[in-house]
Amino acid sequence: CLCAQAAGGGPIYVDVRQYGARGNGTTDDTAAIQAAIDAATSGGTVYFPPGTYIIGSKLDVSGVGLRLLGAGMVASQIKWKNATPQTGTNSMIHIYRATDNYTGWHIDKLTLNGNSQTPILYVGNLKGGFIDNVWFYGGTTHAIRLDNSHYSSISHSKVQQMTGDGLVLNGASANKMSFTSFHNVAGRCVLYVAAGNGDWYGPENTFETIGTAFEVPKLA
Repeated sequence: CLCAQAAGGGPIYVDVRQYGARGNGTTDDTAAIQAAIDAATSGGTVYFPPGTYIIGSKLDVSGVGLRLLGAGMVASQIKWKNATPQTGTNSMIHIYRATDNYTGWHIDKLTLNGNSQTPILYVGNLKGGFIDNVWFYGGTTHAIRLDNSHYSSISHSKVQQMTGDGLVLNGASANKMSFTSFHNVAGRCVLYVAAGNGDWYGPENTFETIGTAFEVPKLA
């Protein structure tokens, strides 16, 4: 069993296959993955063994400090199936709190594949997040959108085959990005909708075959 128990009795390490996810590239695993996320509670880890996990509606992450962990950037993939295209903030993964008091979210060692039909990751009103070794592939409006989210780090990741923008910052501040590559991004690699302050981008980032690398920060 890959489900450890927290001191308070709630599971903190959950394998999505224990909740019925197949990861076979054909079965719709949306309900099983959402059940695993809901079971992990605050401070938990949701683990995706090697495989391709198909989803047809967004995954809602609301537990404080939750981590989505794969077996490797290529080994574990969450892929949007041929379903109704999503727009705006209706991304395939939606991490949101009503107020900005949520800290410690983490996505690691996964491919998130929008299948050219959906934005990929939306983060709203959060602090202290980490994206490490994640491949954002085939998204539409955005790969990553941070709304009023601060002190987050994006590292050793890839954004590829986007019909829209890469990283969208809306009132976000004190975020940093390093060792991350953008390739075949039709829109802006980094777009400021409303300027925050203190965002930092290291020289290790690369931009190839893109529309525009950065849009100059602007006030809403």
